Amino acid sequence: MYDTSANFFSIDDARFVGISEPYLYIPFYLREKFGIDFYYFLFLNVVFVIYTWSKIALKFFSKTPSKYSAIYILVFVLLTFNYRDLMDINRNIFSYSIFFYYVFLIKNKNLLNFFFFSFFAVMFHNSSLIVIVLYLLSNVKFGYRLNLMFLLSSLMIGVVLSNYIASFESLISKIPLFGSSISFYLYSEKFGVQVFTVGTLLKKILNSCLVVLSCLYAIFEIKKRGNDQILQLIIFCGCIELIFLGFVTFFERFNLAFNFVFLYLFVKEINFFQKISLAFLVAFRSLCLYIFIYFPIFFGDYSAVMVNNSYKNEMMLKPLYYPTFFLLDIHNNGYSDNFISANSIWRK
Repeated sequence: MYDTSANFFSIDDARFVGISEPYLYIPFYLREKFGIDFYYFLFLNVVFVIYTWSKIALKFFSKTPSKYSAIYILVFVLLTFNYRDLMDINRNIFSYSIFFYYVFLIKNKNLLNFFFFSFFAVMFHNSSLIVIVLYLLSNVKFGYRLNLMFLLSSLMIGVVLSNYIASFESLISKIPLFGSSISFYLYSEKFGVQVFTVGTLLKKILNSCLVVLSCLYAIFEIKKRGNDQILQLIIFCGCIELIFLGFVTFFERFNLAFNFVFLYLFVKEINFFQKISLAFLVAFRSLCLYIFIYFPIFFGDYSAVMVNNSYKNEMMLKPLYYPTFFLLDIHNNGYSDNFISANSIWRK
């Protein structure tokens, strides 16, 4: 879990800019003041994300009840986000959940509430700023023809962009404030252009199919019923994601934002086939992810993460013989700050 480890060691080595980075400052303060380990803060974030997503999903399905609602709820609540989304790229998903809490769960959409939730979302991760801009742009009426052009253009750009992105490196690096970060995630070997394995290729194909289908359904709804801000937001989030089709990090992060909004299609009463196709893609995607990507990580060699592979096995077996109550004591029985500092090879 690179992102979580990078955040942990930024805290452990005090490599952050005070309270202006609350995702790092808060757990650092809790540890220094009260001896609370980082993973408690991480779990608190996960609880908020799951709560927000569950509330959003239940709200959507309560507006369009059907005899299959219970199945849909189980599929989408449990399988839309996976282990890595929640535990590794936690900073991104936490910041998005703050903003989407405002979008879907706050009834009073006044400027004060908008700025309050937007401010904290951006403070936790500045990628939320893009989602906020897309949300504001979604108020503009584009029509189904223009949206269809957006979708097709994004898909075509996404197919070829990774082949030509090197030509823009010097220009991108000069972007004020964010140039160095953008360059890192576009051009670094690990986080830029993606080199596929069977698992990651299957993941990319299924995610792309879900995005394209959802955007097409949203476009059809706009054609049939007229413009809708959230339908437009689905299209915008999907188009941005598809532009970075050949990249690792940007595609993955925008997919998090997209996953928060595409379920709104159920509110618009899309037909049974459309609902089933989305539910199938989400369920099949999760099955493939765990079989081809996550299970091999948990049951394979962990030497790229820990100095001693036996420590990983010890941690994995604890839930089989330790009572759950004792497992909550992370400081003594889990990934405590001391354990991570002593055994993780990712400090670098």
